[in-house]
Amino acid sequence: MHRRRAAQAQLEQNASRLCESTSKRGGGDDPISRRELFAWSALIIHSLLVIYLLLGPGASPPVTSRPAFFKGQAGTRNVVHGHNKQWHGGHPADDKTGSCWCGHDSYCMCNPSLAVDVVLTSGADYVWLVRRKDTGQLATVGGFVDVGETTLGALRRELKEETGLDVPAGELPRLLGLYDDPRRDNRRHIASAVFALEIPESSVARAADDVKDVVKIKLDEIGTKYSGNDLYADHFTILLDYKEQLRGSASERHGEVVANPVRVKCVK
Repeated sequence: MHRRRAAQAQLEQNASRLCESTSKRGGGDDPISRRELFAWSALIIHSLLVIYLLLGPGASPPVTSRPAFFKGQAGTRNVVHGHNKQWHGGHPADDKTGSCWCGHDSYCMCNPSLAVDVVLTSGADYVWLVRRKDTGQLATVGGFVDVGETTLGALRRELKEETGLDVPAGELPRLLGLYDDPRRDNRRHIASAVFALEIPESSVARAADDVKDVVKIKLDEIGTKYSGNDLYADHFTILLDYKEQLRGSASERHGEVVANPVRVKCVK
């Protein structure tokens, strides 16, 4: 930043000197001496170097109010786009990278991200899952809620983007619970509104977006054939909760990513 300001001042000084030189000559048609030509050339070359410093490598990009990604803990100062920002809490204690919304007044809101997940079922026996491209793990359909979007709007969008399916006419997704344990996702603190949605068994899904594959498996295979490491984040916990609610009996809960996970489950 200091280099940028100094370069800007030098450029303004060069422009002033050029203007003064032209003014002294009166703007006439008198021939320019060899000494004056050399001086003007030197000023122009110097100005070009200054412009390079202003716009070339190492120049700080302009500060905007778009989300900035950086590390830090509550009460510490951090550099965002070349400017100091003050944390006001809301960041995981182990200093994981997260996103914050920083306004022009330098106040940054570092809150959990909001997401949606949907347990997609066909009857009482089958559940549809997607296989992620990044980790290769199975996961429920879902994703982050966009700014200006509702959770149900995000559900419809993610369902279409990841599977090519639409919410069936007349079907209303049922809220299963809010899963907001800070430990549930290794990326950062993410709170997810989890829904259940019934689709016809004859549905034909296609993998799209960041999804490698869409599979339909037996619900009873959750906890037997498929355990915690087979599923992304806490999706094993989500599916076990749904299975217990549907079957009305407790399931074996070995292999959950988080011990004693915190969540708010809706009563059916």
